[in-house]
Amino acid sequence: MEITGLTEANAISGVKVYHAGTYLDNEISRCSGGRVLAVTGVGPSLKDGLSASYNAVRKLAFVGSNGDGLMHYRTDIAKGAINKKLRIGVLGSTRGTALIPVIEACANGTLNAEIVAVVSNKSKAQILDKGKALGVTVTTKFVSSKGLSREQYDAECTSVLVGAGAEYILLIGYMRILS
Repeated sequence: MEITGLTEANAISGVKVYHAGTYLDNEISRCSGGRVLAVTGVGPSLKDGLSASYNAVRKLAFVGSNGDGLMHYRTDIAKGAINKKLRIGVLGSTRGTALIPVIEACANGTLNAEIVAVVSNKSKAQILDKGKALGVTVTTKFVSSKGLSREQYDAECTSVLVGAGAEYILLIGYMRILS
């Protein structure tokens, strides 16, 4: 079956159409059925990237030999991610100046996320103060590496982050090698 709209879909800013199971037949793109295209979009936000992807998908068509449109696509991709806040854990060793834009983006809704933990290997690191300033719902902890192997120290940090429910880890001036 013929695939139309590939040029138009790929022309949308931030969109890339990936092929699997497609082939050229006298300059006509064709497929043999199944899941043969993956359309990916990027943008300043997840919503923008998703919108670009679906705009590109609407440009595509799978046309049967009798002219019927035969393409089906999912409409539920990333819907859960758009509505769900990312839970961020932070590892930092310094003042945490680079954390400020993240805190601001979370607060103003630019970043659909919340910081759930701030962990440092330096007891006097100012990044811990920034974590405490976020409120009692944020786990803020100094983890000493004294007497611990790298793996033991990393396991302790991981335990704190997992316990706080962190799903993504952001390194802000973190001055240790991770194992």
